[in-house]
Amino acid sequence: MIYLDYNATGPMLPEVLNAMCPFFCEQWANPSSPYAFAKQASDAIEIARSHVASLIGAKPNEIVFSSCATESNQTVLHGVRGKVATSTVEHSSIIDFLKERDNTCFVPVDGAGRLDLEALDFSLTQQQIELVSVIWANNEVGVISPIEQTAKICKKHGVLFHSDAVQAAGKIEVDVKTNEVDYLSLSAHKIFGPKGIGALYVRDGAPYRPLLVGRQEKGRRGGTEAVPLIVGFGKAAELAKKDLSARMGHTKKMRDMLENSILQQIPEAYINGDKTCRLPNTTNIGFKGIDSDTFIQFLSTQGIMAANGSACKSSAITPSHVLTAMGRTHEESNEAIRFSLSHLTQENDICSAVSILKTLAESLRG
Repeated sequence: MIYLDYNATGPMLPEVLNAMCPFFCEQWANPSSPYAFAKQASDAIEIARSHVASLIGAKPNEIVFSSCATESNQTVLHGVRGKVATSTVEHSSIIDFLKERDNTCFVPVDGAGRLDLEALDFSLTQQQIELVSVIWANNEVGVISPIEQTAKICKKHGVLFHSDAVQAAGKIEVDVKTNEVDYLSLSAHKIFGPKGIGALYVRDGAPYRPLLVGRQEKGRRGGTEAVPLIVGFGKAAELAKKDLSARMGHTKKMRDMLENSILQQIPEAYINGDKTCRLPNTTNIGFKGIDSDTFIQFLSTQGIMAANGSACKSSAITPSHVLTAMGRTHEESNEAIRFSLSHLTQENDICSAVSILKTLAESLRG
């Protein structure tokens, strides 16, 4: 199998599994219990919290563990009474939640998927906005948002700022202090940790209303802590920070090799999204005249795993809302395939994948 869908998920690293194992069968206490046995679990949570905080330049007390990034995103939105401004290319967990509300302002992007900062500034000038939510890096096309400039605009208008950094963390530098973010969402399985655990950064002093009420997480998220998953998240974050530079360099080299080979060898292939300000692991490529659903099914039979959008929307029959927001036609949206790589992708994977892609493209075009 040649796996080229790491923006959907990735395997759990062996070091992560090894760190988790003792908390399934040996140190299995409830971390909220008052005895010494439970302190092993509660101490492990705090160590993990410090590693997750370090990954994004936060303080440990600013990290709240959740079940997933969707919960983190919607916890922030749930706590907002007033109007929210967000981009038209957000993850579905933001878009779908806000579509149910009347008080949402959608800010456009340009043809390359870049946020229109002038439109955002104008919206905050003309409307009473309580929160701005902008994705740090897009999950479909990999475009990196101008987070620092967005934060400055929010600060100028006295508006709270949230960012979904699920795709960015572990792939590029993410620093909540430099960029003055109030809230930030994370997911463990996107950085080779376990599924079923996420985190929310809440800046010291930022208003916060829990989605799940309870005593755990210092009253910020109710429910018994999933200690093994939290420990795994911490280990994955520790490794992601330590290996970030090496991972970025290797992954970008593989991505560029894949992209250049496709553009050179397959006629009428084209890139969707900004070619410079994007994640080092992601390329979204359109294959003119080929339906991406059909292409992906044939690729799968040849052992190549890729996608034509977010895994959370893979069963949708409508075109990608991201590509539509960028001005792509219905036909162009249906030609697009997202390839997302990682430090685990090797050169022979790329060579084999391109050969198969070329053969299938020729066959599907007749």
